[in-house]
Amino acid sequence: MGSIRITLRRRYGDVEIEGDNVEEVIELLEGFKRIDEEISEILREPLKGELVGIVDYDRNQKPIIKVRKEFVTVKDAILLLLYASKESGLSNTEINEQLIKSGIRTTSHAARLSELAREGYVMRNEKGKYLVTEQGKYQVQEIIKRIRGGENAET
Repeated sequence: MGSIRITLRRRYGDVEIEGDNVEEVIELLEGFKRIDEEISEILREPLKGELVGIVDYDRNQKPIIKVRKEFVTVKDAILLLLYASKESGLSNTEINEQLIKSGIRTTSHAARLSELAREGYVMRNEKGKYLVTEQGKYQVQEIIKRIRGGENAET
């Protein structure tokens, strides 16, 4: 009899769990659950203060971009919105709504979102919400540095 392998898609990457029988896989899953909760807790909160002056929240606690449009591209804005939304993520419709509330009117946000997914900066979860990947978090840090440095975004 062969082994049993399960692949779990997590925000921080894929995790494979393999065992010789169902009981062993269940035991490994229970151990992984504790590790996954700890990793998720570490990733949950952006560093304090890093988004101050760049992102704010509306009355529904959804993020809004506060910087002038010339400092961010549509892709930058999408990444910042998703980063600020933390673990809850945003749907395609919610991203469009938050871009509009931020004063960024575009008909191409869906195309930019697809590009970000292809580039590995965002992923879509099983609920249809988009989340920033670990690679995307590094990109957000670069965007924040550029904004804080007062550089205009490339169009």
